[in-house]
Amino acid sequence: MYITDTFPSVQQNMTGYILSTIVAFGSLDHIILSRKQRRSNSCSIYLLATSFFGLIITNWAIISLVYAIDHTDLVIGPPITTSVYPPTILFGRLLKLIWGKSPIWEISQSSIDIDDYLPICLHPVPLPTITDHIKHQTLCAKPIIWMVRRSQVQAHSISRSINKIRLIDELPINQKYNFVLLGNGNLVFGKIPHRTLKYPYRLLSKHVVLAKRSSNVRFAGEMRKTDNGETLLINNNSGTYRPDDKMVPDAVAYFQRLFPHLLVREISRH
Repeated sequence: MYITDTFPSVQQNMTGYILSTIVAFGSLDHIILSRKQRRSNSCSIYLLATSFFGLIITNWAIISLVYAIDHTDLVIGPPITTSVYPPTILFGRLLKLIWGKSPIWEISQSSIDIDDYLPICLHPVPLPTITDHIKHQTLCAKPIIWMVRRSQVQAHSISRSINKIRLIDELPINQKYNFVLLGNGNLVFGKIPHRTLKYPYRLLSKHVVLAKRSSNVRFAGEMRKTDNGETLLINNNSGTYRPDDKMVPDAVAYFQRLFPHLLVREISRH
């Protein structure tokens, strides 16, 4: 929901308040003038001008307060903590020269219950062939994932409590990111390299690696910004977890709640 959706109702409520205020000031003016026996026209004009001036100031203050409250709730959204896991000092400098910088981001929050949107836990889908199964078990085994993350990404974040609006706004437009939503409400995402030569970072951006083989994955897919950074597009393109198409609208609703200053839309995974 956006502030443009809420403001008409605010205006409607404020219209009733303004009318009631006018009646109240009119009654007050009538009482004061009656007690003073309407001594002069200048007194009446003075009281009337004072009443309307007070009316304007009061309503302006209340509308500003209501607008500020709605704007804070709808645009900023729930409080979150952002963790950035940059490349390691040892391998990161070399990999950055060859393949470019590719950290992993994790957004944590506790005010939105993901069970209200995505209550089903996803598990890796069995692979169709024995060769694929062996390759998956080899490359995505826990020791391999641990080694990949330890060798390419620092174990502890170096930047916390980053404003999520600034983080999302700073992401390049039309750059694809793999992401996973975990059962604790965390959003973990990493950049998908464009070129096939960026294999180490392709392995690092895999959904199972982002989730660290968690048994409590609720959704997995791709996301990217478009329309001058004002729209966030997501899909369910994950060969490992393969979320059902029916889950995508719920994931969109969760993202919209998490990033209310953006328009979140569903796109095809193909």
